[in-house]
Amino acid sequence: MVRDADFHIVPGTPGDTDGVAEGSGFLRGAWAEAASPGAVRHVVALRGDGSAAAAFPLTARTIGPIRINEIAGCYWPFRSVALAGSDDEIAALLSDAAMRRELGRAWRLGPVFDDDQAAVRLRKAVEAAGWTVLTRRLGTCFEIDVAGL
Repeated sequence: MVRDADFHIVPGTPGDTDGVAEGSGFLRGAWAEAASPGAVRHVVALRGDGSAAAAFPLTARTIGPIRINEIAGCYWPFRSVALAGSDDEIAALLSDAAMRRELGRAWRLGPVFDDDQAAVRLRKAVEAAGWTVLTRRLGTCFEIDVAGL
């Protein structure tokens, strides 16, 4: 059950993402900016006391005829979203109508590793908030001995 919470969804900056990212494993706001120059919208969820619970650096992605939001900068080295709130807070945040408007009807995170702590927490939270999660495996990685070639 997702409890009610008081969140303010506000536009943010790469610096806001940095503040939330401390200790969460997410790369800094500059990484998201570099991944999608000039196209990143930093969305920050503030608690009632003004402290940040999460930061979502979003960029638009076109997949065939569909345009969705995705977390910017996930591709190498495969890091996810910055979360500072508790699991219950993040689930409540993802149930919040304003946050749902910011994210859109469908949004993308990844690729991320199976053991990415923020992604594991986020997956539980989105499911608790009533979202449907679709996953797909990353490709297999092969090492090439360049020196040997």
